[in-house]
Amino acid sequence: MKILLTGASGLLGTALRSKLTQDGHTVVPFKFPHDSDALRSPATATQLSAALADTDGMIHLSGKNVATRWTDKNKELIRQSRITTTQIAAACLTKNNAKNKFFVHASATGIYGTHASLDVTENSPAGSGFLAEVCRDWEAACAVAAEAGTRVVHLRFGPVLSRNGGMLKALLPVFRLGLGGPIGEGQRWLSWIHITDAVQILADAAANKDWSGPINVVSPYAITNAEFTKSLAKALHRPALFPLPPPVLIALLGEMAKETILSDLRVKPAVLLERGFRYQFPDCTRALNQLLNL
Repeated sequence: MKILLTGASGLLGTALRSKLTQDGHTVVPFKFPHDSDALRSPATATQLSAALADTDGMIHLSGKNVATRWTDKNKELIRQSRITTTQIAAACLTKNNAKNKFFVHASATGIYGTHASLDVTENSPAGSGFLAEVCRDWEAACAVAAEAGTRVVHLRFGPVLSRNGGMLKALLPVFRLGLGGPIGEGQRWLSWIHITDAVQILADAAANKDWSGPINVVSPYAITNAEFTKSLAKALHRPALFPLPPPVLIALLGEMAKETILSDLRVKPAVLLERGFRYQFPDCTRALNQLLNL
């Protein structure tokens, strides 16, 4: 296939581009401008439409990193980098042989909010909070493409484990010094995914014509924060004796900490399990050992 890819230089995009190329596909990277006026300029849509013209579809991974303090300015940039770019992409798809193309779209498990007493599946309702609102609007921005006949897949990612970026890379310096520990009592659930499985799911979503709608991209085995901390420390052969009080995180990072680091969601990949997806790294201990002992 010939696939247009946004976010090609990010953590997932870099790994996905390599895999797709190795599998014999042609990848066309496309970078949206960061400047608001340039992004909304007709020239951006014209360039994207031209790039889409002879492709089989589009994988949209573009978006500003949410792991920063959520000032009003950063909130606007987060929304713009996700929702505005998706609106532009969906509109361009409607003008480019829409019924014969796919639109694989990155979303997040943050759509479910920050806490849930039961297992969360793709049929669970959206939650509340800034991130949940962004995810709802992000997915809704695809509607015009779906209505035109494009096959749209919303991949709702949990935290992606990789030594090259994301949550794990940020934790490594602290844990390597033996200063890591659980957050509070460590009972919050973490619904994670190994980058190898995440990339395979992205590739499968593009290739399989019967995949559409929301799909939770997480391991079938969520893990508590205490269990994750223990597994990470063991993989690094270090102790993990210093619990981090949630109020400290909130003081340092504000709203972002409440909705991401301190979230408590046990998300189930019901659709992937129904479709028989074969995980390479479903177990977190094995995943961490593989990532940290390459």
